[in-house]
Amino acid sequence: MIINHMKKFAKQSMLILAMFFSIAVSAMVNMDPVGSWHGEILVSGNKVPLTFHISINKNDKFIATMDSPSQGAKDIPIKEVIISDRSIKLNIAVANAFFEGQFDNDSTQFQGAWKQGGQTFPLVLKQKAEDITGLWKGKLQGTSVEFSLNISMNENNKAVAYLSPNGGISKVEVSKLVNQPDKLSFEVPAEGVKYSGNLNKKDKGIEGVFSQGNREFTLNFSKADSTKQVRLNRPQHPVKPYLYNSEDVVFDNNKENIKLAGTLTTPKGEGPFPGIVLVSGSGPQDRDQTFMGHKTFLVLADHLTKSGIAVLRFDDRGFAKSTGNFSSATSLDFASDVQAAVEFLVEHSHIDASNIGLVGHSEGGLIAPIVASQSDDVAFIALMAGPGISGNEIAIGQIQTILSVNGLSEKAAKAGSNITRQLNEAIITNQDSNDFERLLKQTYANAWSLLPEPIQTELEKVGGGSISNARIKTLSSAWNQYFLIHQPEMYLSKLSIPVMAIHGNKDKQMMASVNLQAIKAALNPSPKHLVLEMDGLNHLFQTANTGLMSEYSKITETVAPHALEEISAWVLNVATK
Repeated sequence: MIINHMKKFAKQSMLILAMFFSIAVSAMVNMDPVGSWHGEILVSGNKVPLTFHISINKNDKFIATMDSPSQGAKDIPIKEVIISDRSIKLNIAVANAFFEGQFDNDSTQFQGAWKQGGQTFPLVLKQKAEDITGLWKGKLQGTSVEFSLNISMNENNKAVAYLSPNGGISKVEVSKLVNQPDKLSFEVPAEGVKYSGNLNKKDKGIEGVFSQGNREFTLNFSKADSTKQVRLNRPQHPVKPYLYNSEDVVFDNNKENIKLAGTLTTPKGEGPFPGIVLVSGSGPQDRDQTFMGHKTFLVLADHLTKSGIAVLRFDDRGFAKSTGNFSSATSLDFASDVQAAVEFLVEHSHIDASNIGLVGHSEGGLIAPIVASQSDDVAFIALMAGPGISGNEIAIGQIQTILSVNGLSEKAAKAGSNITRQLNEAIITNQDSNDFERLLKQTYANAWSLLPEPIQTELEKVGGGSISNARIKTLSSAWNQYFLIHQPEMYLSKLSIPVMAIHGNKDKQMMASVNLQAIKAALNPSPKHLVLEMDGLNHLFQTANTGLMSEYSKITETVAPHALEEISAWVLNVATK
């Protein structure tokens, strides 16, 4: 979703609340030594377990301790920790012992030897995370931001953790995950986020501090029942066996030299059938656009395929099973992925190549017109909560809405959105800058200095007052630079194909009236167009009470049935028989 990509923890917001309305992507590394590693040495036929806890101190130096459970020894100091390239050396001076090893990328473990008293023992260290695996939940003290932290072991037996703010609005993979019996810490380096906590042995919770930049908040986690997360009531999610054909596919984007993995569903029979490519919203999305427990694209594909329409949905580049780099891509790059998906359908024997369309949600509604304006293979497009105005205007409006719904006065909300306006203008007019840090810090400081003290006080309560390096990075990112200057009418006005544009009037992320009016004004007149504001629906096209994000996960409905019917009926009507 557009607001999701904008947020990247702080993308278009000056405050910590707004930053959690989007997704940040952390680059994965092959070797991350931080954490707990365990193994066994064989001494005179007896197994001696050893556990090493590696972390980073405030001076960014590796430090470590060791446990030897069979000897009742814990937190044995390690005098020297040397980690370079893919090797490790630990000097356990109090035991006159050393461990030296090499990291094996295939098995994600250290292969090495324990040396003590003139003897050498083989020792393989595997990362240990069993004591903190599972679902943890906590609330950022003094704010409305709630977190889920899901820690698990991947297929390589390596601990991975995902942080989800506000009930799972987005997932960001954390790095530098430290797992010790009495400590949990992690970072999101790209956003300047750090967390450090200690185990409260009485209630088995984690008491800690969340920090970003120079601001700190108390964040305590407690262990949650992960089964409750799995058992969310989602009655619209289809279950196998399906009433249609479903196959996993892989297709190439030759322009970018990447492979995109997805699922193609086709009605029973030979066809050929009209075909649709689903285009996801912003932030890294899987093929089902899984979001707050809902699988919007799975439900949409199920409905459309049952209606006689073939549907291709795919994982975003660099996410799930697709290759490529997500974090460096812009909407134009994602458009080339969608074009590759269209070309795949054109060549498919069960698809009517003259009747291929796009259905895009949120940022997908920005991308679909780009592809359609440049490809003769696209016969129609449907935009679900797609933009009609520039990214700059969207960002400014969203910040004001976010500040308002979080309790700020109208004057403070407008002041906050005006700072965003000035930051955006600085980006737009200086896209070739080689010093965004200086530019944005000066712009922010100038804007802040002009605010009355009562307004400053209000904004400071939600994180205002200075601009973090994390926000500077996201504001100046390639994605955001393109988003701010994108003008939807440039592409919509070129279209001669049928266009459907629908919005829910309770959408708090993309205001329905202003975007639909702009879309309608940009389109060339045609009786086949349908521009429709749908009563009572939110950004996900759920039947909603408030339309706020905090409500998404609580609603059992994934997509309102009448919205599904509206889309399928329109597609079948415009598709050439």
